[in-house]
Amino acid sequence: MNARSVELFGGAERAKAADFVAERGETFLRVTKGLAPDAPVSASWYGDVPFTLATVTGLMLSETLVHGLDIARGARLPWPIGDDEASLVVGQSMPTMMAAALDPARARGVSIAFDLVIEGGPRLAVVIDDGTATVTRDAPPRAYDCRIVAAPTTFLLVAFRRTPIWKAVASGRMRAGGRKPWLAMRLGRLIASP
Repeated sequence: MNARSVELFGGAERAKAADFVAERGETFLRVTKGLAPDAPVSASWYGDVPFTLATVTGLMLSETLVHGLDIARGARLPWPIGDDEASLVVGQSMPTMMAAALDPARARGVSIAFDLVIEGGPRLAVVIDDGTATVTRDAPPRAYDCRIVAAPTTFLLVAFRRTPIWKAVASGRMRAGGRKPWLAMRLGRLIASP
Protein backbone atom coordinates (compact mmCIF):
# COMPACT_ATOMS: atom_id res chain seq x y z
CA MET A 1 0.00 0.00 0.00
CA ASN A 2 2.83 2.42 0.83
CA ALA A 3 4.64 1.71 -2.45
CA ARG A 4 1.45 2.38 -4.43
CA SER A 5 0.80 5.58 -2.47
CA VAL A 6 4.31 6.84 -3.16
CA GLU A 7 3.81 6.14 -6.88
CA LEU A 8 0.65 8.27 -6.86
CA PHE A 9 2.63 11.24 -5.58
CA GLY A 10 5.71 11.33 -7.73
CA GLY A 11 7.12 14.61 -9.06
CA ALA A 12 4.44 17.18 -9.88
CA GLU A 13 1.74 15.32 -7.91
CA ARG A 14 3.57 16.10 -4.63
CA ALA A 15 2.74 19.77 -5.04
CA LYS A 16 -0.95 18.83 -5.12
CA ALA A 17 -0.86 16.42 -2.15
CA ALA A 18 -2.64 18.83 0.20
CA ASP A 19 -5.46 19.33 -2.29
CA PHE A 20 -5.71 15.55 -2.77
CA VAL A 21 -6.02 14.95 0.98
CA ALA A 22 -8.58 17.75 1.39
CA GLU A 23 -10.68 16.46 -1.53
CA ARG A 24 -10.65 12.89 -0.19
CA GLY A 25 -11.60 14.13 3.27
CA GLU A 26 -14.53 16.06 1.85
CA THR A 27 -15.60 12.99 -0.16
CA PHE A 28 -15.50 10.85 3.00
CA LEU A 29 -17.65 13.36 4.88
CA ARG A 30 -20.14 13.61 2.01
CA VAL A 31 -20.46 9.83 1.55
CA THR A 32 -20.84 9.12 5.27
CA LYS A 33 -23.15 12.03 6.09
CA GLY A 34 -26.19 10.81 7.96
CA LEU A 35 -24.74 7.38 8.80
CA ALA A 36 -24.88 6.24 12.42
CA PRO A 37 -21.52 6.05 14.29
CA ASP A 38 -21.90 2.27 14.57
CA ALA A 39 -22.61 1.79 10.83
CA PRO A 40 -20.24 -0.78 9.30
CA VAL A 41 -17.62 0.72 6.98
CA SER A 42 -15.16 -1.10 4.75
CA ALA A 43 -11.46 -0.32 5.12
CA SER A 44 -9.96 -3.30 3.29
CA TRP A 45 -6.37 -2.04 3.55
CA TYR A 46 -6.51 -2.92 7.26
CA GLY A 47 -7.47 -6.54 6.61
CA ASP A 48 -10.56 -8.30 7.89
CA VAL A 49 -11.04 -6.14 10.99
CA PRO A 50 -14.68 -5.03 11.28
CA PHE A 51 -14.87 -1.24 11.41
CA THR A 52 -17.57 1.23 12.31
CA LEU A 53 -17.90 4.74 10.96
CA ALA A 54 -16.73 6.06 14.35
CA THR A 55 -13.55 3.95 14.15
CA VAL A 56 -12.74 4.99 10.58
CA THR A 57 -13.39 8.64 11.39
CA GLY A 58 -11.02 8.36 14.36
CA LEU A 59 -8.43 6.72 12.10
CA MET A 60 -8.71 9.53 9.56
CA LEU A 61 -8.20 12.08 12.32
CA SER A 62 -5.21 10.16 13.72
CA GLU A 63 -3.60 9.92 10.29
CA THR A 64 -4.07 13.65 9.76
CA LEU A 65 -2.75 14.62 13.20
CA VAL A 66 0.21 12.27 13.40
CA HIS A 67 1.40 12.35 9.79
CA GLY A 68 0.75 16.09 9.71
CA LEU A 69 3.11 16.30 12.70
CA ASP A 70 5.70 14.24 10.81
CA ILE A 71 5.54 16.61 7.84
CA ALA A 72 5.62 19.71 10.06
CA ARG A 73 8.65 18.42 11.96
CA GLY A 74 10.44 17.75 8.67
CA ALA A 75 9.62 21.24 7.48
CA ARG A 76 10.42 22.74 10.90
CA LEU A 77 6.91 24.15 11.21
CA PRO A 78 4.59 24.17 14.22
CA TRP A 79 1.83 21.55 14.31
CA PRO A 80 0.01 21.65 17.62
CA ILE A 81 -2.19 18.67 18.46
CA GLY A 82 -4.88 19.57 20.94
CA ASP A 83 -6.03 17.32 23.75
CA ASP A 84 -9.62 17.40 22.45
CA GLU A 85 -8.56 16.02 19.06
CA ALA A 86 -6.26 13.44 20.65
CA SER A 87 -9.10 12.31 22.96
CA LEU A 88 -11.34 11.78 19.92
CA VAL A 89 -8.71 9.56 18.30
CA VAL A 90 -8.19 7.53 21.48
CA GLY A 91 -11.90 7.11 22.10
CA GLN A 92 -13.00 6.43 18.55
CA SER A 93 -10.25 4.33 16.98
CA MET A 94 -8.07 2.92 19.75
CA PRO A 95 -10.57 0.34 21.09
CA THR A 96 -10.66 -1.39 17.69
CA MET A 97 -7.09 -0.74 16.61
CA MET A 98 -5.41 -1.74 19.88
CA ALA A 99 -7.17 -5.09 19.84
CA ALA A 100 -6.29 -5.59 16.16
CA ALA A 101 -2.62 -4.63 16.71
CA LEU A 102 -1.98 -7.15 19.49
CA ASP A 103 1.08 -9.31 18.89
CA PRO A 104 -0.49 -12.74 19.55
CA ALA A 105 2.87 -14.48 19.90
CA ARG A 106 4.06 -12.06 22.59
CA ALA A 107 0.65 -12.18 24.28
CA ARG A 108 0.47 -15.98 24.43
CA GLY A 109 0.20 -17.04 28.07
CA VAL A 110 -0.13 -13.40 29.24
CA SER A 111 -3.00 -12.31 31.44
CA ILE A 112 -3.03 -8.57 32.30
CA ALA A 113 -5.84 -6.07 32.74
CA PHE A 114 -4.92 -2.41 32.16
CA ASP A 115 -7.04 0.55 33.19
CA LEU A 116 -6.07 3.22 30.65
CA VAL A 117 -7.31 6.60 31.86
CA ILE A 118 -7.02 9.49 29.44
CA GLU A 119 -7.23 12.73 31.44
CA GLY A 120 -10.42 14.58 30.53
CA GLY A 121 -11.16 11.94 27.91
CA PRO A 122 -12.14 8.32 27.51
CA ARG A 123 -11.23 5.46 29.78
CA LEU A 124 -10.26 2.16 28.18
CA ALA A 125 -10.18 -1.29 29.75
CA VAL A 126 -7.41 -3.18 27.92
CA VAL A 127 -7.55 -6.88 28.81
CA ILE A 128 -4.88 -9.20 27.42
CA ASP A 129 -5.74 -12.86 27.88
CA ASP A 130 -3.60 -15.64 26.37
CA GLY A 131 -3.01 -14.18 22.91
CA THR A 132 -6.15 -12.07 22.59
CA ALA A 133 -7.03 -8.52 23.51
CA THR A 134 -10.33 -6.91 24.37
CA VAL A 135 -10.47 -3.12 24.57
CA THR A 136 -13.63 -1.58 25.97
CA ARG A 137 -14.41 2.10 26.23
CA ASP A 138 -15.89 3.22 29.56
CA ALA A 139 -16.09 -0.36 30.87
CA PRO A 140 -17.86 -1.14 34.13
CA PRO A 141 -15.63 -1.27 37.24
CA ARG A 142 -13.43 -4.33 37.69
CA ALA A 143 -10.07 -5.31 39.19
CA TYR A 144 -7.07 -4.13 37.16
CA ASP A 145 -3.45 -5.12 37.41
CA CYS A 146 -2.14 -1.77 36.23
CA ARG A 147 -3.54 1.71 35.78
CA ILE A 148 -2.01 4.08 33.23
CA VAL A 149 -3.01 7.74 33.42
CA ALA A 150 -1.99 9.98 30.54
CA ALA A 151 -2.67 13.34 28.98
CA PRO A 152 -4.48 12.75 25.66
CA THR A 153 -1.90 14.20 23.28
CA THR A 154 0.93 12.57 25.19
CA PHE A 155 -0.71 9.14 24.96
CA LEU A 156 -1.38 9.57 21.24
CA LEU A 157 2.24 10.52 20.53
CA VAL A 158 3.65 7.72 22.70
CA ALA A 159 1.28 5.17 21.10
CA PHE A 160 2.41 6.26 17.62
CA ARG A 161 6.07 6.23 18.70
CA ARG A 162 6.47 9.98 18.09
CA THR A 163 7.41 10.74 21.71
CA PRO A 164 9.56 8.42 23.81
CA ILE A 165 7.80 7.05 26.87
CA TRP A 166 10.60 8.16 29.19
CA LYS A 167 9.96 11.76 28.15
CA ALA A 168 6.23 11.41 28.82
CA VAL A 169 6.90 9.95 32.27
CA ALA A 170 9.61 12.50 33.14
CA SER A 171 7.29 15.38 32.24
CA GLY A 172 4.54 13.94 34.48
CA ARG A 173 2.13 13.60 31.55
CA MET A 174 2.03 9.80 31.82
CA ARG A 175 2.19 7.69 34.96
CA ALA A 176 1.47 4.16 36.12
CA GLY A 177 -0.16 2.91 39.30
CA GLY A 178 -2.33 0.12 40.60
CA ARG A 179 -1.36 -3.23 42.08
CA LYS A 180 1.42 -3.87 39.54
CA PRO A 181 2.53 -0.55 38.01
CA TRP A 182 5.66 -2.12 36.50
CA LEU A 183 3.41 -3.89 33.97
CA ALA A 184 2.74 -0.56 32.20
CA MET A 185 5.84 -0.98 30.04
CA ARG A 186 4.49 -4.26 28.67
CA LEU A 187 1.49 -2.62 26.99
CA GLY A 188 3.67 -1.06 24.28
CA ARG A 189 5.43 -4.38 23.67
CA LEU A 190 2.21 -6.36 23.43
CA ILE A 191 0.40 -3.96 21.12
CA ALA A 192 2.26 -2.81 18.02
CA SER A 193 2.35 0.87 17.20
CA PRO A 194 0.05 1.99 14.42
